[in-house]
Amino acid sequence: MKKLVSSTFATLLVLAAIVPTSLAYTKPSGNVCGPDDKTPGRSSTSQISYYKIPHEVEYQPNNSEESKVSPLAFDSWVYNFETKACGQPFIVEEYENRNPAPFNYTFTAKATKSTTYNASVTASFQAAFNATMGYSATNTVERASQFAVTVQPGAKVILRASPSLTVIKGTWKYLTGSQNIDVYYPTHLKWITD
Repeated sequence: MKKLVSSTFATLLVLAAIVPTSLAYTKPSGNVCGPDDKTPGRSSTSQISYYKIPHEVEYQPNNSEESKVSPLAFDSWVYNFETKACGQPFIVEEYENRNPAPFNYTFTAKATKSTTYNASVTASFQAAFNATMGYSATNTVERASQFAVTVQPGAKVILRASPSLTVIKGTWKYLTGSQNIDVYYPTHLKWITD
């Protein structure tokens, strides 16, 4: 019996050593900004404390760089922590009613938000992040508006989108050093009409 317990324990230790750490991380999802606000003039935006990204850079894949990526030869990603935030709204579409009567205007624009970073990253970073976290660092959320609002004569209506973000903080280690990286990972877009 003692041998059986001992060998089971040894097997569990070996399995724990070879199972990837990515199983501990979950791909971000969800809406942290609340319900859509589709009524002009009654915006609830003043009640929300928006997160303003201090500095953001989009990852621009380079085909020649992608082909040279050696799988984690020197790069690694060390996860520190993550937090949820409601990102600063951005303008998607606007309309001004120059008619003498109220007008039902239908928004038709599509909003898009992609992952950004606090510094430039490479394909090697992307591979290291994916290997540690178990999902890609790059994500894009899109949402089509397709809803109508009544705009009074002489009034203007603005459609904004506020991204739900997971801010993932960690350290990118590479051959010549390391760098703290913030990943601004979008998961949802909320409509706001002003």
